[in-house]
Amino acid sequence: MQTKKTFSDKLYIFFNILTYIVFANLLMFVTSIFGLVFFTLMPALVALYIMINSLYFKSEYPILKTFFLIFRKEYVRSQKLFMILLIVGFLIGFDIYYFYTRIDGHVINLVFMLVFILLAVIFVLILTHVFPVYIYFPKLNVFETLKMAFLLSLTNLAHSLLYIIGFIATFFLLFYIPLLTALIPIGFFSLLVYAKSFIMNPNFLRLTKDHRPVLVEDYLDGTIDKIYKEEIV
Repeated sequence: MQTKKTFSDKLYIFFNILTYIVFANLLMFVTSIFGLVFFTLMPALVALYIMINSLYFKSEYPILKTFFLIFRKEYVRSQKLFMILLIVGFLIGFDIYYFYTRIDGHVINLVFMLVFILLAVIFVLILTHVFPVYIYFPKLNVFETLKMAFLLSLTNLAHSLLYIIGFIATFFLLFYIPLLTALIPIGFFSLLVYAKSFIMNPNFLRLTKDHRPVLVEDYLDGTIDKIYKEEIV
């Protein structure tokens, strides 16, 4: 028979989760800064995502050890993904700006600008699902990950739009209420991931054979090495 949780039990669970959220976010933020963002942002975000998403599955783990273990294991794979996203994002942004500055009554430039705006929308949709795909389908290569992220963003369009709207709303709150900017190093990214776990996980759980993503325990017990031995490069 399952015992009912008391108020003190619920309070302990709340502060336990809050501890993971704050420290994981701080580690991600500091690591990204020390790596000049370009060299460490993506592996730090992946480590953060896996750690916070694992809370959805009631995992407990040593925070510092787990963060740097995942960071090291995922560095090369995550940087490949980061480079592709960075290049594609830059090219789309540059082309929108290029054709926008050269419209001046030229219909063809307007058409091209609208095409690249559409590509920008697709790019943003991919971003909403790229991390869940990354951890639920670790054997996919970079291009397969992006393809599946796009397809799933369309089949879960309501969730994608909800997450995008939530992110934009949070960004504007941080911009208009400067006091809230303190949340960026303390818990901004972790809170977004934690909220996203409850939005995305139910749908993704139905898509995987094992009915779970890669979790922190896979890194701590070495299971991740067995998974990546079969990885398609």
